[in-house]
Amino acid sequence: MAAVPALGWVGKERLLDSRGGDFVEDGVGPTDPGYEALVEPTQIALVIQRAEDGDGPPVTATVLSLGAGREGGSVLQIPLDTRVREQVFFVDRLAATYEYGGEELFVSEVEDRLGVAIPVVIDLADDSLESLVGPVAPLEIDNADTVVLESGKEIPPDPVDLLAEEVGPFLRATIEGESELGRLERNRVVWSTWLAAIGQSSTADSIGAATTGIGPFLRTLADGEPVVETLDVEPPSEVGPDPDYTPPFVPAEGFEEQIIAAVPYPGSPGEGRRWTMKLLNGVSGDEIPRALVRELILDGAALTTLGNAADFGRERTLIEYSDATWEAEARSAGEVLGDTAEVRRMSRQRAESEGDDLVITLGQDALDHVAEREAGADGG
Repeated sequence: MAAVPALGWVGKERLLDSRGGDFVEDGVGPTDPGYEALVEPTQIALVIQRAEDGDGPPVTATVLSLGAGREGGSVLQIPLDTRVREQVFFVDRLAATYEYGGEELFVSEVEDRLGVAIPVVIDLADDSLESLVGPVAPLEIDNADTVVLESGKEIPPDPVDLLAEEVGPFLRATIEGESELGRLERNRVVWSTWLAAIGQSSTADSIGAATTGIGPFLRTLADGEPVVETLDVEPPSEVGPDPDYTPPFVPAEGFEEQIIAAVPYPGSPGEGRRWTMKLLNGVSGDEIPRALVRELILDGAALTTLGNAADFGRERTLIEYSDATWEAEARSAGEVLGDTAEVRRMSRQRAESEGDDLVITLGQDALDHVAEREAGADGG
């Protein structure tokens, strides 16, 4: 079995023309009954920037997600004032988790908030950033605000040349009274400009030497058209009675969709955070609609296997769950697929043999449901 890029066997239009995911396939052809391919999660890393000396709590946290075919991808900035998914005592936001549990707890809470496993963590100190940016410096950025660096140097609100040694301090710099989202908008400009400069550079190595592990991510992002944005959060609609307490940001309406657009094949960050799924086409060897896969992942799936059932021609979708723990998730998946599926528990022997929480064999009912919904969304 060999790893191939996501679009290598499913075709450009077959699964998702979004980013991420490798497949490990067997010797059966992709349109044949019984074909299965193991899905490797989208490659992602969490980049943490700290104080000038590289110590202390994070001051910025950024997710880098690689693209399909290893070209392009996403840069997703995570506001540290984002509310944790499950508050424990007074730890109400991501920024507060470091004080109570150090980097391990901080990374774990970022993963849990996003619903995505992050296997790679990269620490960026100022000297590393200076080295990395050096070959394409200065960065010509359109700066929107007057920013004063820790050295006292003022960066005016004009198009400016940002020197390599100024990148770290600039990303950290705050303006009195400004929301964290305002600072991250300036940082978004820096990330966009840096990646564009790498991609357009004529030098042999447009990324400076630094033993951080970020180089392959930067090269892949710069080789395509990366999406650089900030996590979609907003202030809460209701504020408590304490005037001295600033409540953390909460997810905005497009929060989950944004995450899955950036990381289309997420791994589960912890036991039970996502349910593992084998997804099989029981109708034919034709493509599984992209929208169908995406909706199941938005519903909480971590796609582990994709392929075809042993036999074609199935009319009604079958959803099988491994044990009672996953019955609610199985029925939720059934609702996503049109609420006509047969939902049943696997035998113990079958569950041990499969290894996934849910096995979904698509029937014509689910494919028709998705087609009708897509036609309605398109105004058809």
